[in-house]
Amino acid sequence: MTEVAKRQCGAASSGPVTRAAFASAALAALAAFAAQATFVALTALTALIALPVPAAAAPAPPPTAPDLDVPFVVSPPAVTRAMLEIALVGPTDRLIDLGSGDGRIVITAARLYRTRGLGVEIDPALVAKSRENAKKAGVAKLVQFRVQDLFKTDLGRASVITMYLLP
Repeated sequence: MTEVAKRQCGAASSGPVTRAAFASAALAALAAFAAQATFVALTALTALIALPVPAAAAPAPPPTAPDLDVPFVVSPPAVTRAMLEIALVGPTDRLIDLGSGDGRIVITAARLYRTRGLGVEIDPALVAKSRENAKKAGVAKLVQFRVQDLFKTDLGRASVITMYLLP
């Protein structure tokens, strides 16, 4: 956990911080940020947080995308890091990202925290891009990406579940 996260919880840099304490402190710190929220980020089993994304940052879905319920929207790096920090992911966690897009949440968790992860995405072109991105980041052995409907995904092995989708 970062020193910033520990300070948000009011813990000494060497003191333990529970997921619940950190999630509570992080939610309080993000309250002003969340007031402008247009998208919902869910870290199940740890916290439910609302985080904003400017409308200008939402690109149109690729022209070859299948009929999607929601378009692909890039999660900003700061939002991705905040989600992972709030969830306190680590090397013993198993993260599943539902609607993983280009794989950035799963890849970031693997790169920064050595977390094993699965990205579930309905668009085959985005799954191919995710696999390519994982290889470039050097984490292909820690992550998997599947073309799969998020509503048909077995979440039983997950310790952290993330979503960054339109409401």
